[in-house]
Amino acid sequence: MALVTVGRFRDPIQAQLRKALLESAGIPAFVADEHVISTQWLYSTAVGGTRLQVPAQYQEVARELLSDSGASSLASVAESDLPAGDGDACPACGSSSVRPSHTKRSALALSLLVQLPLFLWRRRWICGQCGHAWRMTRAQAESLPSSTLAAESEVREGAGSYTLVALVLSMLVAAVIIQWVLRQGEP
Repeated sequence: MALVTVGRFRDPIQAQLRKALLESAGIPAFVADEHVISTQWLYSTAVGGTRLQVPAQYQEVARELLSDSGASSLASVAESDLPAGDGDACPACGSSSVRPSHTKRSALALSLLVQLPLFLWRRRWICGQCGHAWRMTRAQAESLPSSTLAAESEVREGAGSYTLVALVLSMLVAAVIIQWVLRQGEP
């Protein structure tokens, strides 16, 4: 069974999404060079990207499916016309144009700069339409679906390990600086 390349993608994730599309239509598909690019993404251009391959007899049908991805129809829909997700609406005006605040990123940068762990913060949300800023209350968080709460707890657990790494690194940098200062004072 000879395989034919029907698409090349810079990222393996894009190739996997297209592979899922083909497999859902009953077309067997294979992603080549996925692990090379996952290991060293800079090789993506050198090896010609991640290749999506299908058996030769499915080539025409696969190319037709891949050319009609539906992305153009989604691009024509305004973001304001999309339904709001769970908890994605401003409590003041009801707009779905909300975004997370970047204060968490700023606080992390500040904690690395002053060599003190400042990791006690909560996510704030900002409305793009009226500018209202708020924090989700415990009652609002408990009213979210269990799948959303589970996903958020996984993200928080991952962020906790990053906080620990940042704390250890900042302590290591402080120890190196102290050693350097002490050696400068010796004759």
